Amino acid sequence: MTDSADDRVTPGFPAWSLLHRIVFRFFCLYWVLWLSPIWKPLAPFVATRLFHVSAEAATYHRTGSGDTALQYVDVFLSFVAALCGTAIWSMLDRRRDQYVMLHSWLRLLIRYFMALMLLSYGYSKVFLLQFPENSLSRLGQEYGTFSPMGVVWSFMGASAAYTIFSGLAEVTGGLLLFFRRTTALGALVTFGVMTNVAALNYCYDIPVKIHSTHYLLMSAFLLAPDCRRLANVFLLNRAAEPGELRLPEFSPGWRLWTSRVAWIALFGVGVIDQGVDAYKLYAAPKPRSPLYGLYAVESETPDGWQSLAFDRPDNATLRVRDGRWGYLRVDYDVAKQLVTIEKLGPYRWSRQDGKILLLTGTPPGGKEMTIRMRRYDEVLPLRTRGFHWVQEYPFSR
Repeated sequence: MTDSADDRVTPGFPAWSLLHRIVFRFFCLYWVLWLSPIWKPLAPFVATRLFHVSAEAATYHRTGSGDTALQYVDVFLSFVAALCGTAIWSMLDRRRDQYVMLHSWLRLLIRYFMALMLLSYGYSKVFLLQFPENSLSRLGQEYGTFSPMGVVWSFMGASAAYTIFSGLAEVTGGLLLFFRRTTALGALVTFGVMTNVAALNYCYDIPVKIHSTHYLLMSAFLLAPDCRRLANVFLLNRAAEPGELRLPEFSPGWRLWTSRVAWIALFGVGVIDQGVDAYKLYAAPKPRSPLYGLYAVESETPDGWQSLAFDRPDNATLRVRDGRWGYLRVDYDVAKQLVTIEKLGPYRWSRQDGKILLLTGTPPGGKEMTIRMRRYDEVLPLRTRGFHWVQEYPFSR
């Protein structure tokens, strides 16, 4: 079903109110502008000239998350352009009474974008990539030194089951959005999931506020046509009329088969390809240090060592008694039981009773000494407490 040049309505659908048409025009322009890379050449110029942003903030750079100055400029430019475009569109197309077909295509775009995004984030949680188990370095860190974002990462990393549960919720929302009949349910699931994600980002200063807010608004946009039907069922105890599932539709022929091939390709990339890639990362070997463990230093050391964490095979984390800490590169010679720690020199290691690690060597500017350390990560409640059905008293420490 398509509109001819002279049609002002899609046959069989009522006319929209003026406010409905204006709001739709704005969001149609805004979503398309924000999702496209159109502002990439212009944003640095606007940032430096209009907002006086300089240095690294005036460039696109990798951060692992978002909320950079240029990303806010992207939002600003998309918003202003959408406002201006809405005004022009409303004047030029003021005689049109509805945008049913264009709305169906915009919903399709947002559905698939949200589905792919949710699957990506969901798989990263299901396979424990975004929130892996807390590292030994994290376990040895004092809680008061955590950043708010670090609290969330440590909270999620403390429970693989909860992380997988939250990932499955995102995957479920993404899968439901691939199908017309389950779009409303998928939008409901997505709205709930993204409300929680956005709240965490705002309340714990996690720099994904821009994206999570947009994803929340997109899920609300998908849910909007079904709000009256949902209110009838859940609030007013009334029967709800069937939802509109036809549009966009394709007549038999190459258009229909092209749409089916495109759907299969998107579904395969989102569900299968992303899932396989995430599983490969999850199943890939994760090498550990030959001295793996979190150790409390029990003997005197020249620099006041407090604890030493051997986690990955290429670095260690040293904490000293005045609160300072840092990562140090390490090299191992397993045959000689020799570990070379950056800035601290080589040490021969030996063990006593399985829990005691002895490092013997000569610190820079000192004399040969033996440093005694006791491993304690295996007895930390965060790792050993587990799950209990019956608890006579809360176990809170």
